[in-house]
Amino acid sequence: MSLDFQDQSSSPTLAAPMESAVHHPILAPTSGSCTAPNYKHSNPNSSSQSDSERDLNAWLALNPPLPFPILRLPTPIILQIFTCLDLPDLDSLRSTGHELLAILATDSVLHKQRLRSVGSTCLKPHFLNRPNRLDLAKTSKIKGLNVEAKILRGSYLHSPTSIRTFENSQKIHRLIICTKLTKALSARPVLCQLTSTNLIDEELKTVSPALAPTIRLLKRERAKDRLAQQMRYVRLTRSHFDGHGHREM
Repeated sequence: MSLDFQDQSSSPTLAAPMESAVHHPILAPTSGSCTAPNYKHSNPNSSSQSDSERDLNAWLALNPPLPFPILRLPTPIILQIFTCLDLPDLDSLRSTGHELLAILATDSVLHKQRLRSVGSTCLKPHFLNRPNRLDLAKTSKIKGLNVEAKILRGSYLHSPTSIRTFENSQKIHRLIICTKLTKALSARPVLCQLTSTNLIDEELKTVSPALAPTIRLLKRERAKDRLAQQMRYVRLTRSHFDGHGHREM
């Protein structure tokens, strides 16, 4: 991958971090006007230590520490650092708006290297827990003729001939099912035969099936009313005949 980069010394965005790094208390040179004062250890109760602390705090306020700019590093080292990042981190780097970081975060060689280094550790637990071919055949995930026997024998599973044979067997199986259903539907009784054998009530021939429970309930109530009337008539006749017999005696 060849990338054309601008001179970092001429870029105004990179010049500021370079100047601030010069004034950093750790990265600053030992000689110059912008060096941190050298403080010696003294008694904690002395006033000179408080003065030195104030001077140090004032110097740190004027020269805040800045992070080390990653753009100073060579491109191969940046790519090597990016191989340790995850996809959300690379997406955040790509969304920063910096052209160089966006190009490096979407580099194809970088993602191939990530798959080689990180992919194996991420996929290894899933590979250990995956089902074997025999379990897949038993749960019909792998379909074919005598697949379980072929797996146990260790023979080849899917050849073009075996695939065509399996497809033809599936078609024949569907054709047999269609033939059986057609025969069963043609042999079912007619509606008038069902009413003659009391499987369907005569009133339900012209009524919606949703009203069938209501009609059956009404028929049961009518039958109860008829039985109640008959029982009442029988009691009245018995009482009448019993009273007439006592009078004659």
